[in-house]
Amino acid sequence: MLLFSRQGKLRLQKWYVPLSDKEKKKITRELVQTVLARKPKMCSFLEWRDLKIVYKRYASLYFCCAIEDQDNELITLEIIHRYVELLDKYFGSSSRVRTTSSAAALLGAFEDRTETSCGLRAAPLAIETPASSAGNSPGRTKPELAC
Repeated sequence: MLLFSRQGKLRLQKWYVPLSDKEKKKITRELVQTVLARKPKMCSFLEWRDLKIVYKRYASLYFCCAIEDQDNELITLEIIHRYVELLDKYFGSSSRVRTTSSAAALLGAFEDRTETSCGLRAAPLAIETPASSAGNSPGRTKPELAC
């Protein structure tokens, strides 16, 4: 999952497969360029390599997920929408989201909740923000969510 601005600045990234930093940067650059090059009226689904890319723009942020070919695009869009709603509740407005360790923790909490309620299979390996990958993390705690 990638969260990036209209200018292409990466705000949050979550990887479910182990990749080198070089490969992550290459994939991120390619996906951001591909999504930003698309017109607003175009479909939010596209095929990329052996995956399907599902993305949605909210305010000035793009939320982008890569899913396998047999996965449902509409469910993925719903998951993105619910994550944005959760960000709105937690931060006040998803357009003002400050990418901190709390945003990453919120993604983890949301992921735990969707796994149990939607039956999703996910084995998270890493959540990275520009601040956490640089070693700057402002020690916030993981928020509690009620079902």
